[in-house]
Amino acid sequence: MWSERLYIDIREYHGDNLMTPITVLRQIIKNGWTIANRRNIISQIGRSNFDEIALLAKKTGRTGDIFRFSDAKNFLRPNEISATKEALTQTNTVYHGSPFLFDAFDATRIGAGEGMNKYGRGLYLARTKHKAPFYANIRSTDAPIHIGCTKPLADPNPTVYTVQGTDKLNLKLCSNLEANNISKNQAAFQAENPHIDGLELLGGDITIFPESIHKLSISDKEDVINFVRNNKDYNFRTWTTDTTKLNSIYQVK
Repeated sequence: MWSERLYIDIREYHGDNLMTPITVLRQIIKNGWTIANRRNIISQIGRSNFDEIALLAKKTGRTGDIFRFSDAKNFLRPNEISATKEALTQTNTVYHGSPFLFDAFDATRIGAGEGMNKYGRGLYLARTKHKAPFYANIRSTDAPIHIGCTKPLADPNPTVYTVQGTDKLNLKLCSNLEANNISKNQAAFQAENPHIDGLELLGGDITIFPESIHKLSISDKEDVINFVRNNKDYNFRTWTTDTTKLNSIYQVK
């Protein structure tokens, strides 16, 4: 039975109290992890990938309630493995995709991209390059079908920004569900936790609260075409429906 535990070790501490084996088991079950769930994911991604991600997760403190099965299963799929590993090993460099060209982040422009604010009001970043082109191109006419609150722009400037400074921020690690709940009463959460600069989800997605945006700096920016061209071997989320554009990048004749 204990060989089936995930991300949580009986030697871990919860507050000042040593977690007993039965407490660990209850927490695993509470988070939706079962032997069947674990084996199902291992059958899809392989035991070595599973164990590597579990180890990386523990090293970065992503344990306990943070690893709910309902959240983790979205990042433990075959096409997400490389991005998940990258997110768990990245420290300071993060990425931001925007349909606008600028030199510094501006809190007054929050919501001008996708406009959903599902995981709180703030600047959305990611520890991987995976989604950056998608969000950069999200207000272009060739953007894939998506849920959003904004319309295509007449003259967008889809740009991917490389950002530094998250290593100096205090980010709360949380599940998608917890982040969504925080977003519903964000003002109260920030008032009770003034030392927290933002939220970070399991897959490396980050929301920086407006008051902390000034702590970040842009180290590089590229238009989406050049960014993808310079990372042609990277597994990006589908970001355009324009096959001519894709063919020009990947030189398909």
